[in-house]
Amino acid sequence: MSLVEATPELIRSRIDGIPSGIIEVPDPSPKFPNGVLRVDGDTLRTLDMLLVVSGARISEAAANPSGARRNVSASLSLEEDTLDDEPVLLIKRTPLKKKSAPTLEIGVPLNPEYEPFSRPVLDAWRRVRGNPCNLTASQALAANHLIFTGIGYRIRPRVIYERSENGKPIRDAAGRKVIKRVVAEHMKPAANHVIRHIRATELRRRFKLTREERTAFFNWSTMNLGGSAMQDDYDQVEWIEWFSKLCKRRT
Repeated sequence: MSLVEATPELIRSRIDGIPSGIIEVPDPSPKFPNGVLRVDGDTLRTLDMLLVVSGARISEAAANPSGARRNVSASLSLEEDTLDDEPVLLIKRTPLKKKSAPTLEIGVPLNPEYEPFSRPVLDAWRRVRGNPCNLTASQALAANHLIFTGIGYRIRPRVIYERSENGKPIRDAAGRKVIKRVVAEHMKPAANHVIRHIRATELRRRFKLTREERTAFFNWSTMNLGGSAMQDDYDQVEWIEWFSKLCKRRT
């Protein structure tokens, strides 16, 4: 089956259309070939909305760590704030792929004319007085494969290097990184991670965030900008510097 390439508008539409009630997801196994996974639609919709507005990875947001190698969702917090009289959803979390990471703090608009997903996420958080996204990454993965049926996103060609147990590249006798495999460009069926991809696209194309601003939003390393570990810790752009760019009405 050919896949339609994901766009922010298409992914947002699918998320917005997630039905309330129990979603039954085919979950076959050798023992239970007709197995079904049951996922609460409201919880899944809230989780996906949170992933959009925050740019978080699934294990930085999904509150149930069962089956995950690492889960830092306990560090997540949401609160309401203001900037120049504009209501703000203030999001704080610990980034996953950091050995010793400071808390990441970003602000996104609460005004639904700018960001329709922010207020429902905050309301759900307040109802349970904490993280309402009580799903595992694998449960969300299975359900989102169903929600995003027929949609894919493009994986660019890249080289995967061999790494040691502590994550460092393994080098040969000449000091060159050992290649594990080469990944050709291909389309991957959409599920959890597509949300982070389309959020990056949206921030670049619709809101015109610079590469440096997107690096700060997602807490990417500044190495790809010629930065350093010290810059990662002390000199990244703060959200108040690019917040006004997100205050753009949707048509």
